[in-house]
Amino acid sequence: MFGKIISLLKDLYYTFFPKTCIFCNEPLTKRERRAGKNEKSVIYERICYTCRKNYRYEDITNIGDNFAPIAGYIKDICIALWYPIAKTAIHKFKFKENIRKGEILSRMLCDRLEDKIWIYDIDYIVPVPLHYIDKFKIGYNQCDIIADVIGKRFKKKVIKNNLTRVVRSKSQHKSSRQDRYKNVRGAFKVKHPDVFNDKKILLIDDVVTTCSTLKECCRVLKGNSNNEIYVACLSSGIK
Repeated sequence: MFGKIISLLKDLYYTFFPKTCIFCNEPLTKRERRAGKNEKSVIYERICYTCRKNYRYEDITNIGDNFAPIAGYIKDICIALWYPIAKTAIHKFKFKENIRKGEILSRMLCDRLEDKIWIYDIDYIVPVPLHYIDKFKIGYNQCDIIADVIGKRFKKKVIKNNLTRVVRSKSQHKSSRQDRYKNVRGAFKVKHPDVFNDKKILLIDDVVTTCSTLKECCRVLKGNSNNEIYVACLSSGIK
Protein backbone atom coordinates (compact mmCIF):
# COMPACT_ATOMS: atom_id res chain seq x y z
CA MET A 1 0.00 0.00 0.00
CA PHE A 2 2.74 2.42 0.99
CA GLY A 3 4.65 1.63 -2.22
CA LYS A 4 1.59 2.46 -4.33
CA ILE A 5 1.21 5.80 -2.59
CA ILE A 6 4.86 6.65 -3.26
CA SER A 7 4.41 5.66 -6.91
CA LEU A 8 1.33 7.87 -7.25
CA LEU A 9 3.14 10.81 -5.65
CA LYS A 10 6.04 10.36 -8.08
CA ASP A 11 3.66 10.29 -11.03
CA LEU A 12 2.02 13.47 -9.78
CA TYR A 13 5.40 15.14 -9.32
CA TYR A 14 6.54 14.27 -12.84
CA THR A 15 3.25 15.60 -14.22
CA PHE A 16 4.13 19.10 -13.03
CA PHE A 17 7.94 18.76 -13.14
CA PRO A 18 8.63 16.30 -15.95
CA LYS A 19 12.04 14.79 -16.57
CA THR A 20 13.11 15.65 -20.08
CA CYS A 21 15.42 13.89 -22.50
CA ILE A 22 18.92 15.32 -22.25
CA PHE A 23 19.16 15.43 -26.05
CA CYS A 24 15.78 16.48 -27.46
CA ASN A 25 14.25 18.03 -24.29
CA GLU A 26 10.98 16.12 -24.79
CA PRO A 27 9.29 14.89 -21.57
CA LEU A 28 10.16 11.30 -20.72
CA THR A 29 7.36 8.81 -20.29
CA LYS A 30 7.07 6.66 -17.17
CA ARG A 31 8.08 3.67 -19.29
CA GLU A 32 11.21 5.45 -20.53
CA ARG A 33 12.24 6.43 -17.00
CA ARG A 34 11.79 2.87 -15.77
CA ALA A 35 13.68 1.38 -18.73
CA GLY A 36 16.67 3.53 -17.91
CA LYS A 37 16.97 1.98 -14.45
CA ASN A 38 17.75 -1.37 -16.03
CA GLU A 39 20.71 0.02 -17.95
CA LYS A 40 24.39 -0.03 -16.99
CA SER A 41 24.21 3.53 -15.66
CA VAL A 42 21.36 5.60 -14.24
CA ILE A 43 22.12 8.37 -16.75
CA TYR A 44 20.03 6.44 -19.28
CA GLU A 45 16.96 7.45 -17.32
CA ARG A 46 17.48 10.81 -19.05
CA ILE A 47 17.27 9.56 -22.65
CA CYS A 48 14.06 8.95 -24.61
CA TYR A 49 13.59 5.87 -26.79
CA THR A 50 14.00 7.85 -30.02
CA CYS A 51 17.33 9.43 -29.07
CA ARG A 52 18.56 6.19 -27.52
CA LYS A 53 18.55 4.60 -30.97
CA ASN A 54 20.86 7.23 -32.45
CA TYR A 55 22.99 8.97 -29.81
CA ARG A 56 25.97 6.59 -29.59
CA TYR A 57 29.02 7.12 -31.73
CA GLU A 58 30.28 4.18 -33.76
CA ASP A 59 33.38 2.38 -32.51
CA ILE A 60 36.53 3.65 -34.23
CA THR A 61 38.59 0.89 -35.81
CA ASN A 62 41.02 3.00 -37.85
CA ILE A 63 42.01 6.50 -36.72
CA GLY A 64 43.39 7.40 -40.12
CA ASP A 65 40.05 6.89 -41.88
CA ASN A 66 38.32 9.92 -40.37
CA PHE A 67 40.87 11.52 -38.05
CA ALA A 68 43.86 11.61 -40.39
CA PRO A 69 45.26 14.98 -39.15
CA ILE A 70 45.96 13.51 -35.69
CA ALA A 71 46.57 9.88 -36.65
CA GLY A 72 50.33 10.33 -36.50
CA TYR A 73 50.21 11.82 -33.00
CA ILE A 74 47.83 9.63 -31.04
CA LYS A 75 47.44 5.98 -30.08
CA ASP A 76 43.63 5.90 -29.93
CA ILE A 77 40.53 8.09 -29.72
CA CYS A 78 37.26 7.54 -27.86
CA ILE A 79 34.10 9.46 -28.72
CA ALA A 80 30.82 9.02 -26.89
CA LEU A 81 28.11 10.83 -28.84
CA TRP A 82 26.98 11.42 -32.41
CA TYR A 83 26.96 15.24 -32.74
CA PRO A 84 23.71 15.76 -34.70
CA ILE A 85 21.92 14.14 -31.75
CA ALA A 86 23.99 15.67 -28.94
CA LYS A 87 24.58 19.21 -30.24
CA THR A 88 21.73 20.89 -28.31
CA ALA A 89 22.83 19.37 -25.02
CA ILE A 90 26.49 20.22 -25.66
CA HIS A 91 25.63 23.79 -26.66
CA LYS A 92 23.79 24.28 -23.36
CA PHE A 93 26.78 22.89 -21.52
CA LYS A 94 29.26 25.13 -23.35
CA PHE A 95 27.39 28.40 -23.48
CA LYS A 96 24.42 28.30 -21.09
CA GLU A 97 26.37 27.50 -17.91
CA ASN A 98 24.57 24.16 -17.53
CA ILE A 99 27.34 22.28 -15.75
CA ARG A 100 24.98 19.55 -14.58
CA LYS A 101 24.17 18.65 -18.18
CA GLY A 102 27.88 18.55 -18.94
CA GLU A 103 28.50 16.17 -16.05
CA ILE A 104 25.86 13.78 -17.38
CA LEU A 105 27.39 13.88 -20.86
CA SER A 106 30.81 13.28 -19.32
CA ARG A 107 29.54 10.20 -17.51
CA MET A 108 28.37 8.85 -20.86
CA LEU A 109 31.91 9.30 -22.12
CA CYS A 110 33.18 7.46 -19.04
CA ASP A 111 30.96 4.51 -19.92
CA ARG A 112 32.60 4.30 -23.33
CA LEU A 113 36.08 4.66 -21.83
CA GLU A 114 35.50 1.68 -19.57
CA ASP A 115 35.82 -0.52 -22.65
CA LYS A 116 39.25 0.89 -23.48
CA ILE A 117 42.06 -1.13 -21.91
CA TRP A 118 44.47 1.82 -22.09
CA ILE A 119 42.39 4.05 -19.81
CA TYR A 120 43.61 2.14 -16.78
CA ASP A 121 47.28 2.86 -17.64
CA ILE A 122 46.88 6.61 -18.22
CA ASP A 123 49.22 8.78 -16.13
CA TYR A 124 47.61 12.20 -16.63
CA ILE A 125 44.39 13.65 -17.99
CA VAL A 126 44.89 16.96 -19.79
CA PRO A 127 41.93 19.13 -20.88
CA VAL A 128 42.21 21.34 -23.96
CA PRO A 129 42.59 24.82 -22.43
CA LEU A 130 40.59 27.97 -23.12
CA HIS A 131 42.17 31.39 -23.39
CA TYR A 132 41.75 33.18 -20.06
CA ILE A 133 39.42 35.79 -21.62
CA ASP A 134 37.05 33.12 -22.95
CA LYS A 135 37.17 31.23 -19.67
CA PHE A 136 36.27 34.42 -17.81
CA LYS A 137 33.36 35.15 -20.18
CA ILE A 138 31.90 31.63 -19.92
CA GLY A 139 32.75 31.12 -16.26
CA TYR A 140 34.56 27.81 -16.72
CA ASN A 141 36.33 25.62 -19.24
CA GLN A 142 33.98 22.85 -20.32
CA CYS A 143 36.93 20.53 -20.95
CA ASP A 144 37.97 20.95 -17.31
CA ILE A 145 34.55 19.65 -16.25
CA ILE A 146 34.83 16.62 -18.53
CA ALA A 147 38.37 15.90 -17.32
CA ASP A 148 37.33 16.12 -13.66
CA VAL A 149 34.49 13.63 -14.14
CA ILE A 150 36.77 11.17 -15.94
CA GLY A 151 39.55 11.67 -13.39
CA LYS A 152 37.18 10.92 -10.54
CA ARG A 153 35.74 7.81 -12.23
CA PHE A 154 39.12 6.28 -13.09
CA LYS A 155 41.14 7.80 -10.23
CA LYS A 156 43.55 9.63 -12.53
CA LYS A 157 45.34 12.93 -11.95
CA VAL A 158 44.07 15.90 -13.96
CA ILE A 159 46.68 18.50 -14.95
CA LYS A 160 45.08 21.78 -16.07
CA ASN A 161 47.82 24.41 -16.05
CA ASN A 162 50.70 22.88 -17.97
CA LEU A 163 49.13 22.90 -21.42
CA THR A 164 48.02 26.52 -21.83
CA ARG A 165 46.40 28.65 -24.52
CA VAL A 166 48.60 31.67 -25.17
CA VAL A 167 46.81 33.09 -28.23
CA ARG A 168 43.10 33.87 -28.34
CA SER A 169 42.03 32.65 -31.77
CA LYS A 170 38.91 33.95 -33.45
CA SER A 171 35.75 31.84 -33.45
CA GLN A 172 36.16 28.66 -35.48
CA HIS A 173 32.45 28.09 -36.02
CA LYS A 174 32.17 29.33 -39.62
CA SER A 175 35.80 28.95 -40.63
CA SER A 176 36.94 26.64 -43.39
CA ARG A 177 39.15 23.65 -42.58
CA GLN A 178 42.25 25.47 -43.86
CA ASP A 179 41.45 28.63 -41.87
CA ARG A 180 40.92 26.60 -38.71
CA TYR A 181 44.42 25.18 -38.91
CA LYS A 182 45.83 28.69 -39.40
CA ASN A 183 43.79 30.09 -36.51
CA VAL A 184 45.21 27.70 -33.92
CA ARG A 185 48.80 27.53 -35.13
CA GLY A 186 50.97 28.64 -32.21
CA ALA A 187 47.94 29.05 -29.92
CA PHE A 188 49.10 26.51 -27.31
CA LYS A 189 52.18 26.09 -25.17
CA VAL A 190 53.45 23.54 -22.66
CA LYS A 191 55.03 25.28 -19.68
CA HIS A 192 56.97 22.30 -18.33
CA PRO A 193 57.52 19.64 -21.02
CA ASP A 194 59.43 17.39 -18.59
CA VAL A 195 56.19 16.76 -16.66
CA PHE A 196 54.78 14.89 -19.65
CA ASN A 197 57.96 13.06 -20.60
CA ASP A 198 57.57 9.25 -20.73
CA LYS A 199 53.91 9.57 -19.69
CA LYS A 200 50.64 8.32 -21.10
CA ILE A 201 48.36 11.32 -21.57
CA LEU A 202 44.62 11.45 -22.13
CA LEU A 203 43.79 14.69 -23.97
CA ILE A 204 40.20 15.89 -23.47
CA ASP A 205 38.10 17.96 -25.89
CA ASP A 206 34.36 18.50 -26.09
CA VAL A 207 33.68 18.30 -29.84
CA VAL A 208 36.03 17.28 -32.65
CA THR A 209 35.27 18.41 -36.20
CA THR A 210 38.32 19.19 -38.35
CA CYS A 211 40.85 18.04 -35.70
CA SER A 212 42.63 21.42 -35.96
CA THR A 213 42.64 22.14 -32.22
CA LEU A 214 43.54 18.59 -31.27
CA LYS A 215 46.34 18.50 -33.82
CA GLU A 216 47.96 21.66 -32.47
CA CYS A 217 47.62 20.46 -28.88
CA CYS A 218 49.18 17.11 -29.79
CA ARG A 219 51.99 18.86 -31.65
CA VAL A 220 53.03 20.91 -28.63
CA LEU A 221 52.46 18.04 -26.19
CA LYS A 222 54.88 15.94 -28.20
CA GLY A 223 57.42 18.78 -28.53
CA ASN A 224 60.62 17.53 -26.94
CA SER A 225 58.76 15.00 -24.80
CA ASN A 226 58.58 11.28 -25.34
CA ASN A 227 54.99 10.39 -24.53
CA GLU A 228 51.89 8.54 -25.66
CA ILE A 229 48.73 10.54 -26.36
CA TYR A 230 45.17 9.27 -26.27
CA VAL A 231 42.11 11.41 -26.96
CA ALA A 232 38.58 11.39 -25.54
CA CYS A 233 35.79 13.69 -26.74
CA LEU A 234 32.13 14.05 -25.93
CA SER A 235 31.09 14.17 -29.55
CA SER A 236 31.97 14.31 -33.22
CA GLY A 237 30.08 14.71 -36.47
CA ILE A 238 32.83 12.95 -38.41
CA LYS A 239 31.76 9.55 -39.71
